[in-house]
Amino acid sequence: MLTKQSLLYALVKTGRHAEIAELFHHETADTRMQIVTGDSEVTDSITENLWRPLTTIAPLRVDPIRRVLRYEFGDDTVTGVDIGAGPHITTPLLNSDRIRETDFPGSQLLTQYSKPVNLTLGMGVDLQDFRADPDWARAGLYVPSPDMTVQEFDALYETATQKKDVFPFLTLDATKPESSTTIQDEIERLTSNREVDFVLSSFVMHQLGGEAKRDNAKKLVEQTLREDGLWIVLGEELVNQAVVTAPSLKVYKKKQGHLTFSGKPFVLKPIGRGVESVNLDYFHQS
Repeated sequence: MLTKQSLLYALVKTGRHAEIAELFHHETADTRMQIVTGDSEVTDSITENLWRPLTTIAPLRVDPIRRVLRYEFGDDTVTGVDIGAGPHITTPLLNSDRIRETDFPGSQLLTQYSKPVNLTLGMGVDLQDFRADPDWARAGLYVPSPDMTVQEFDALYETATQKKDVFPFLTLDATKPESSTTIQDEIERLTSNREVDFVLSSFVMHQLGGEAKRDNAKKLVEQTLREDGLWIVLGEELVNQAVVTAPSLKVYKKKQGHLTFSGKPFVLKPIGRGVESVNLDYFHQS
């Protein structure tokens, strides 16, 4: 995946967008690969960015997140923080009609929860500020059967960067204890509260390294959430498993200051593209 995104990024940066489609066509892939990698400018860019952290854009993950938030909060105004926000388009999608609803067994029974979230604050937190180089994120869109066009991404990206009071972005390490205070100070500046209704982490926890760093990140989540607030976790299985073919969306609730498992409403398709199955019992809890 890193090699692929580095290659696509090199083509984007060198103005060879038109050749990307041929890289995925079985009849022209080998020839086109030889041509593009014969360009020293392309190969230099690939080498420079080969091990750059991957930016994944998977808007079909947003639909199940939104249904959980609508079930829990209804029409109430909601504030949240996205840890590992990358290009920071997930929270703008939550209260946008741009989202494409995913069809899955049981989806019609959850139609009432598919409306946009009444989100008044959707803060993004990431170790790297991908806004400095949106082409790296755009390169991740050039895959077979993309879930989002470059134009759709750019519109969301523009929303996030222009509406900074609603979608602020902080470049922070979530494993450092002092980051919690920085986040809470910014939340208070924007909302007069120091805590939010939900925290989202999507395929992040396994990237943090050892158990101590994960514990620090969880403590940050606890400190950032209000009582009865939700921590929505995608891909948590990767912490203990090298390969997960069916990652889940799990929900934890803050009770008496600590995170308590609340349920696993969704199992996702591989790489988080849409929903494999839904646990309807989660949505029937009293």
